[in-house]
Amino acid sequence: MATIENLKDVQTLIDSAIEEGPTLEYKARLSANKEIAKDICAFANSQGGTIIYGVMTKDRVPTDLIWTTDEHAEERVRNVLEHSLQPTIEGVDVKRLPNPNAVGQALLVIRIPESIHAPHIVDGRYYKRRGSVSSPMDNEEVKSSMLGPGRSVALRFEISANIRILEKMYSLLQGMSETGGPSKVPNLALIPLHTDAWRAIVAGGFLFSFSTAFVEQLVEAYSAVHEINSLIEWHRIQGSIIMVTPVYDSSFKHGTYVPVVIRDKASRLRNQLVKLSESF
Repeated sequence: MATIENLKDVQTLIDSAIEEGPTLEYKARLSANKEIAKDICAFANSQGGTIIYGVMTKDRVPTDLIWTTDEHAEERVRNVLEHSLQPTIEGVDVKRLPNPNAVGQALLVIRIPESIHAPHIVDGRYYKRRGSVSSPMDNEEVKSSMLGPGRSVALRFEISANIRILEKMYSLLQGMSETGGPSKVPNLALIPLHTDAWRAIVAGGFLFSFSTAFVEQLVEAYSAVHEINSLIEWHRIQGSIIMVTPVYDSSFKHGTYVPVVIRDKASRLRNQLVKLSESF
């Protein structure tokens, strides 16, 4: 995102022929309130960005300054921010850059952050940036945006953290299984896999934000997460690495070697989570 603090920064954009794009837009003059709201909404629903009012362009490239003489320009933008966008976008910076050579003339710079409360709506429509243009979002984009960048990042981080845990878990359990069985194994303590982000998304009703295929993969993967965590908890409480259960291949005489069960599940789950992480 361009950082515009003064007139020199704006002139640098012009001299360097910096084109408009997903995070930068030039406007020759302040438009109607609905258009102002639409552009601000689009930036907030995307990566954030900067709008500079008072810059002429040709083919998206800035060419010259065209000072605004609207003394109420800043007030208009703040009024739009307060009344035309739902929910309110936090952290928007509105800055007036006066012309040092002419009283009453100025540029107006609006810096919009990527919003953690997206998607925002204007007059019943959601907007986002597509290249250098603000355009309406389709239904799938709205649903995806409702998940919010915070929850999406949290889930991505959780999946990555679980992959690392599973890799270490598999390495440890594989080494233990090669030592000769339960009698040669020291006390075993395993770290449960993380589930906080997954639980928050389910509890908040945000699963609909993903595609059906992705949800099916998530549900399958986190079912395996819960199975592994249950085995880890069982071992912690019972203090035993042998269990008898009809769920796994075992016999009432010899039982099942729990570390091997967890090891095999960890290997399969790790592959599932890697595939999920590549889908974000």
